[in-house]
Amino acid sequence: MTRGSWRLRTPVLHARTNLEGLRISEISYAPDTKQPRHAHPCTSVTLVFEGSLEERVGQTNEAAGPLSVVMKPAGVEHANRIGETGATTLQLTFDRGFIAPNGLGKGEMSEWGWMHGGPAAAPFLKLLENWRGGIVDETELEGLVFDVLSTFPTPFAPSARSAQPTGDPPRWLRRVTEQVDDCFRAPPRVRDLAAVAGVHPVALARAHRRHFGESITDRIRTHRIRAAAHLLSGTGTPLGQVAYSVGFADQSHLCRVFKAETGLTPGRFRRLARPA
Repeated sequence: MTRGSWRLRTPVLHARTNLEGLRISEISYAPDTKQPRHAHPCTSVTLVFEGSLEERVGQTNEAAGPLSVVMKPAGVEHANRIGETGATTLQLTFDRGFIAPNGLGKGEMSEWGWMHGGPAAAPFLKLLENWRGGIVDETELEGLVFDVLSTFPTPFAPSARSAQPTGDPPRWLRRVTEQVDDCFRAPPRVRDLAAVAGVHPVALARAHRRHFGESITDRIRTHRIRAAAHLLSGTGTPLGQVAYSVGFADQSHLCRVFKAETGLTPGRFRRLARPA
């Protein structure tokens, strides 16, 4: 896509600095905002908590929605397209004054990458809730920032959710994951997926964890939580209906799993994403 094909709108920005070298910004983007390829002078980590966007770096596109988190090192050229309902993000921007004194080296914050759902969501949402509530305890804020950063895999400390995935998945495994991704609301049983792929269920489970760093159950749960977050942040759909529509047994099942994954109940997340 050429630079001239983008239509740019200025985002609404609310920001303040709580710790030296760290800037916390809440940014609301208008629907269909398009930003041409650009780069930032500082490293950032950003949570999408409402709406959707697409980001392109080189030849790679990532589609992001509620609970998606991106690590973006300084100088990485990227282009963005905001979804048709807009998007709201919380961004942590670090300068050298924050990174160097805290022992964060280039190896730890040098790769662009997205995590969709997963361990970064809970501390990021807690940070957002505190920031929205006007809590300025620097010790707590700093702790939450490092909790967020600790979830990203590094050469020194791979995250639990992405425990050293290896190599490109074989074609049969890609077909299995495509089926899971398409049918996460009512997915086939693992043994049925294995039978279609022509492998033993244990072999399927091992291969999925080896190549993707998580179990098939984790994959299904993440899809359901992200789908629920999209409905909670973008619609007024009742919780019971949200639960059924994304594959949970009932509202209590949704509440239990959503809180375990994000640290917030669905109701608290909705109030955070859609303040009065």
